Amino acid sequence: MSNTDKDSLLTNKIAAGVLTAGLVLWGANRLAEVFVSGEAPKTPAITLTALPTAAPAAAVAAGLESIIPLLAGADVSKGSDFVSQQCSSCHTVTSGGADGVGPNLYGVVGGPMFAHAGFTYSDAAKGKAKGNWDYDNMNEWLASPNHFDPGTAMSYSGIKNTQTRADVVAYLRTLSASPLPLPTPDQVKAASPAAAPAAPAKPAGAPAPTGVSKPAPTAP
Repeated sequence: MSNTDKDSLLTNKIAAGVLTAGLVLWGANRLAEVFVSGEAPKTPAITLTALPTAAPAAAVAAGLESIIPLLAGADVSKGSDFVSQQCSSCHTVTSGGADGVGPNLYGVVGGPMFAHAGFTYSDAAKGKAKGNWDYDNMNEWLASPNHFDPGTAMSYSGIKNTQTRADVVAYLRTLSASPLPLPTPDQVKAASPAAAPAAPAKPAGAPAPTGVSKPAPTAP
């Protein structure tokens, strides 16, 4: 067979391949038009909801339970263990310790809010820095940092258990050369849940409640 014949066969094969591919594509499109509607359905089969752009602040009840009545009996060792397990990756606790992702915590209870020397706080924290850390604002901060200080760079969600917060604060209180005094009895009483009101005394001579029989009179 001559080279001319070989070239002619190759050209025919290429042309046949292109034509076949075109026919297959055309047929596929026709089938798609038959079995798949080109109109959008009136009601989508699946409804997608938008994902939140950021995690919402943890909900904190308006009446957050105070830790003040629990501090005197708080377990400092449990607080130390909690801080070691949950906080040590970001904070140091020794006097003069270097800052980590978060500031050194030595002297934090009773010390100025968001003002640890040498640590760069977020703008949100700087705007919240008023006064010192006391038992009330420390309790609120630990319950939900993002609720206490919206926009804070601290990503920790918070300690939800009141007793655990009391244990942690009792431990942090010891990290000081001059620990903040424990609450006074009057402060503890003021922060304690109000006792349930006592039932009013029944006045003398009041009729017996319905359904309660009176004792039968004795014979003279």
